[in-house]
Amino acid sequence: RRRLIQSGHFGALRQCNSDEKKEGLMTVKRVKRCELSGELISVSLNLNYVIYRPDLLQTKATITDTVAAASAVSTNDMASGPSFCSNKDVNHGKKKPLLVVHGGPGIPSDYLQPSLTKKSNTNKENNDLHFQDGNVGGGERCIIFFDQIGCGNSSSPNDMSYYSISNTVDDLEQLIRHLKLQDFHLYGHSFGGIIAYEYYKRYCSHDRHSDGFHAVPNLISVTLCSAPSNVRFVDEDSMLLMKSIDENHDDDIRLRSDSTCSMNSTHTDEDEGSDSMMNVDKVDGSSTRAKSTVSDKSLLFQQNFVCRTITNDGTVPLPLQEAYSKMGKFFVGTDVIIDYVAEPMLSPPTSEHNRIPVLLVRGEYDFVSRKYSFDEWRELVQHDSVVCNTLQGCSHYSMVENPTLHSIALNSFLEKCERGEEVGGEENTMDASKQ
Repeated sequence: RRRLIQSGHFGALRQCNSDEKKEGLMTVKRVKRCELSGELISVSLNLNYVIYRPDLLQTKATITDTVAAASAVSTNDMASGPSFCSNKDVNHGKKKPLLVVHGGPGIPSDYLQPSLTKKSNTNKENNDLHFQDGNVGGGERCIIFFDQIGCGNSSSPNDMSYYSISNTVDDLEQLIRHLKLQDFHLYGHSFGGIIAYEYYKRYCSHDRHSDGFHAVPNLISVTLCSAPSNVRFVDEDSMLLMKSIDENHDDDIRLRSDSTCSMNSTHTDEDEGSDSMMNVDKVDGSSTRAKSTVSDKSLLFQQNFVCRTITNDGTVPLPLQEAYSKMGKFFVGTDVIIDYVAEPMLSPPTSEHNRIPVLLVRGEYDFVSRKYSFDEWRELVQHDSVVCNTLQGCSHYSMVENPTLHSIALNSFLEKCERGEEVGGEENTMDASKQ
């Protein structure tokens, strides 16, 4: 399939100072059988992660020292973690850590970091560097991001056998052990929501006290933001949305907050504008608005259903530019996950351990329709502790379009869960003008 390239307007994101974040590396393994000898071959890959936390970041460890230390650690010692990130460091804050899983596949965590952490820059000389204050936790919560294998600052092998949803969930489990997380929240955006849900299913199948090797941490809550429960059907709905765009009726298109597409729709690679829901995460490569019909329709799709702060010349917001500049080359786009259909746990959650509160979030104009971002997930979770929040004026990248509104929705849910309050049965439409 044709892939669209993002706008050429790149501006440098203001990098976090050393007292705002720390980076680390963790080794993960992939095993494959040699075609010639039949022997199993083990390959070590580096998974990069970033931790935001004020009191954690007061340590003197540098990024260089951290990377060197992580590289020197043996496989058996991986769970100990790098020096700046001890069990006490990560878990003793007033609010529990939030572990964030980015989307894609293949779009690294850069677009989420300025949106979920305190990142306000009111530089008057360059308004493009301005971000709203989207801090989650008021500076009292550790927020952890990582780049999945294949993109960002993590290893990017060209062997497709190293990539799968199951392997990514394995990596997530290992990162949780590596950081010695005790109590934490899990957040997944788009494809990251699929990973978060699959981890949730696996977590609920574990013995509460031990999985045979490690103590199982306490998963406090799960947030699925704009996550597709059925990738193929969402992909097909996106094709119909693309076809429905009439450039002479932009106002009508902007009113389409939820697709009326049939879940049984079909499309072919030859269809005009046949860019899948994940592949349309980038806009045309020219610095001005594309002149061809297909590119114009693609840009309109982007502006209405993907990220509503994309400008008319195709310039995407800086957090997305940063992520796209580090985008993966191999495990990327809808095609590699097209057959994913979320399935319920083998048995309904009967214990409190398995009745983990779930927050479902989508933008009002999200191309992932209500059916596949709310309704099916509620059925799959199989309990009532589910909250649904629709963010008005937003689409797929709500945390980029309106970080403040997105963080209000997320903060309220996380804090209720930490206070032990009952959540569930709620469906809210959040209006930015009333917050």
